[in-house]
Amino acid sequence: MHRDPAGPTERLPPDRADVVALELGDERFIAIAEPGATGFVFAAVIARAPIPGEQQRLDGRQHARVVRGALRIEDRGQAAVELALCLPLLFVFLLAIVQLVVIVRDQLAAQLAAREAARAASVTTSTGGAAQSAAEHAVSLRPLLVFADASADTVTVTVRHVTRTDVPLIGSLIPDVDVTATATMALEPP
Repeated sequence: MHRDPAGPTERLPPDRADVVALELGDERFIAIAEPGATGFVFAAVIARAPIPGEQQRLDGRQHARVVRGALRIEDRGQAAVELALCLPLLFVFLLAIVQLVVIVRDQLAAQLAAREAARAASVTTSTGGAAQSAAEHAVSLRPLLVFADASADTVTVTVRHVTRTDVPLIGSLIPDVDVTATATMALEPP
């Protein structure tokens, strides 16, 4: 709750406040001003600065020099500098996300290859050859290392692939990733 000479006023939403430069006597200020019942209510003084402008009557006792958007004059080019500083970091972050997506894609492909290889190995007597053929047919990852292990009533297939981290800038920072997937299926009689 702020007070102006006419009495209490409610604080207005921030989108109704203005940044103003004002001159009171010999002192010059940059402040946040909100419209009040009879003039402006100053919410906060930001800094002292000599900024020219037009004289307007704020209330019954004082005259002040008010310029709308005074801070924009001093901050010209600030957004361009901030963008220039942040853009390389944003670009590296986006490249890291792309590398992560490539690794996750290869992990999902290895899981699909393991399921297909286990399904093919569970219905044949030659589990190793059927698993390798089915895994290579299911996905385009190369090279695939396929290991099939048959027990009395199940077959377990493990598929391994080394994903190269070759996304520019990021690939040299991250070592190659070994993606592995395992699937187990019940053996079916031939």
